[in-house]
Amino acid sequence: MLGLLGVGSELSKISEFSDRVSSIHSRIVACRLRVAEVAVKNAQPESEADTVTAAFTEARGFNSVANDTLALRNVSGQRLNNVMAVTELTDKSGERFGNLFYAEHWEQNQVLLAICRSERPGRETVHDVVRVRFRVVSDERTSRLADLRVGE
Repeated sequence: MLGLLGVGSELSKISEFSDRVSSIHSRIVACRLRVAEVAVKNAQPESEADTVTAAFTEARGFNSVANDTLALRNVSGQRLNNVMAVTELTDKSGERFGNLFYAEHWEQNQVLLAICRSERPGRETVHDVVRVRFRVVSDERTSRLADLRVGE
């Protein structure tokens, strides 16, 4: 009986630890998204010229990529500095997941992989993504808001 009580006590400790990790993770995501909001608000005016091309790959289980990934290619014709890719994924039911990817430098024609990580530990973004919206912000320029339709 004492052994079962000990196991129950340890499981309770693990559950409390898991709750704390989840709370910390939520705060980190909220801070990251607030940084993205401030960056877009204070960014350079939108560039009329193309800045980026993109392709999206969704994590769909075994034999797939580990994380939802937005592959971005710098087609601006110049090196960009302090680059942020602000992303928003939308699933079939309309649920959205926003994220932010940062790179200190982005060379012309280089591909960056913006990994769309989970909003909670153990959950990978949204499932069955139908739309990816993104904007690239840097010291030199800001891209237009782009809207990729997925699976159409």
